[in-house]
Amino acid sequence: MRVSTEAMMAMLRQPRDTDTPGGRLFRARGALNLSLADLAERLAISPDMVSDWERDRSEPEGEKLALLADLLGVTPKWLSAGIAEPSGVMLSPSAVQSLLDELATAKALHAQTGKAIDVLETSLRRVLKGI
Repeated sequence: MRVSTEAMMAMLRQPRDTDTPGGRLFRARGALNLSLADLAERLAISPDMVSDWERDRSEPEGEKLALLADLLGVTPKWLSAGIAEPSGVMLSPSAVQSLLDELATAKALHAQTGKAIDVLETSLRRVLKGI
C-alpha cells in the first residue's frame, strides 16, 4: 500500500505520545482501573501475555490490537504508535474519587507547608533582629 506525500505529512503533524506501546497500554489500563488479570480475561488471553505487551517484549497484532484498543477506549493507532490522542479514556468513579482524595491531601499539605514557612520566617526575623 502506497501512502501519498500529503497523507504522510498529515500523519507526521499529528500529536505524538513518546511513550512506548507498553507504556501507553499500562497507562490506559490504569486509567480504567483494570487489573492485568481483568484485562487478560476480557481478551481471553493469559495475564503473562498482557504483561509482555506492557513490558514491550511483544506487541498485540491484528484482531487483538483492535479488541484491546476498543476495550481501553483508545485507537489502535494511538496504542501502537502514539499518534493522536487517546479517544474516550474514561476514569471509573472510584478512580476519580481517589484522585479527588489525593488532591484534598495535597491541598492540606500545601496549607501546612505555608504555615510552617510563615513560622520559620518569623523565627528567622527574630534571630536576625537579635544579631
